[in-house]
Amino acid sequence: MRESGARPYATAPFGDIVLAPAFLPANLLLLASVLLLRRIDQTRSALVLIVLAPGFLFITFQNWGNDALWLVALGIALPATAQLAEMGRPARGGGDALTVAAGWLALALIAPVMVNLAVSPLRHFRLDRAQTAPLLGEAHPDFRATRSVADDIRVSLPGLDALDSDAELLACQLTNGYAAAMGRIAERLAEDPRVAGKAALVADSVSPLHLMGPFAPIRHGAVWYYGGTETLRAADFIVAPVCPTAPNVRAAMLEAIRDDPALSLTEIDRTDDYVLYALGR
Repeated sequence: MRESGARPYATAPFGDIVLAPAFLPANLLLLASVLLLRRIDQTRSALVLIVLAPGFLFITFQNWGNDALWLVALGIALPATAQLAEMGRPARGGGDALTVAAGWLALALIAPVMVNLAVSPLRHFRLDRAQTAPLLGEAHPDFRATRSVADDIRVSLPGLDALDSDAELLACQLTNGYAAAMGRIAERLAEDPRVAGKAALVADSVSPLHLMGPFAPIRHGAVWYYGGTETLRAADFIVAPVCPTAPNVRAAMLEAIRDDPALSLTEIDRTDDYVLYALGR
């Protein structure tokens, strides 16, 4: 079976979260913080930090973009703990100052992310609503993007992607205008009495049909496709877009179904926008 290209995790694999150069400074700071807390006789706090450390890494692993947001808590906790430890006794060999400095360093490492989070609402508030469009259709009007992103459909045509022996779908990749393209598919499927109210899964990285029309969500499924066929088994229909955002994921999903002896695909409709399959179990 070919590589699916579907992400089995949010962004980077866990090994990279621990050892990759982009994450190593924060992780080394985490270890140094444990030693600094021990140096100022905050053994209990150091133990708590050791216990929490795997959780910090796992949260980073699960976050899209892998931002180490735990650095904010660390940056606040270290200076506060150092100040509490200093009360009633003199500073010990500069340990208190180093602990405070480690806290400031933690905040400095995460500062770009936090500044972006703080500024983004202000940028959005200033944006003219007339220049935006709903990302998930009128059913969810508060989820919006600029019209150039949501409605301006753009595609690339890198070549052909064989799906089975007697039919081919052009490896047309959607590069912009996802809301408009998926909205058009949702509107057309909503008019099909065979599909309306049923669980229809899009053969692409993301499957948001149940958020955009009268379709049932995939039971125990996620909006994002993580590979395999466990989630697919709960679907009634598979919708293969002619222009998905990830043609390799579309092909791998259909191939995974065909390779599973307990599942079958039957083409029941073909349009300029998608091919509709009934999923047999």
